[in-house]
Amino acid sequence: MYMHKSNAAWTSTIYVPQLLGYLFGCHLALAWQAFLDLEAFSGPEPARFSLVGAPLAFTLQARPELYEHIDKGTRNHNNVDYHALYMAVKEGDGIEKTKQLQREHIAAASDVLEKFPNCDARTALSNIIVAMNGDHLC
Repeated sequence: MYMHKSNAAWTSTIYVPQLLGYLFGCHLALAWQAFLDLEAFSGPEPARFSLVGAPLAFTLQARPELYEHIDKGTRNHNNVDYHALYMAVKEGDGIEKTKQLQREHIAAASDVLEKFPNCDARTALSNIIVAMNGDHLC
């Protein structure tokens, strides 16, 4: 399709900010999800935690035999051996890998944010990133 140069400039003016906003939002959301996934492993052992969170997913990747503890809950979720899974996550590298994943998405969100105009909204978004970047979990 033929596009006149002036149309191309207008199109990029409209879509670049939208694309940057989309990319920032994606990375911020993924960093936030990693942050939330880590919460279950930052204090006392919870009775239950997400079986699809990053810390357990990374642990299961390294130790697939742990799936047997999840399989016990196929018919009744009360049969899942959360304690065994929790201990495996705490002893393995799932927490550190989740923190690394969070750092990668924070860095990517920060890189995108640098392309935004300097304004109060950018400062507020930057403050959210700074708050998530604190290594206070686990």
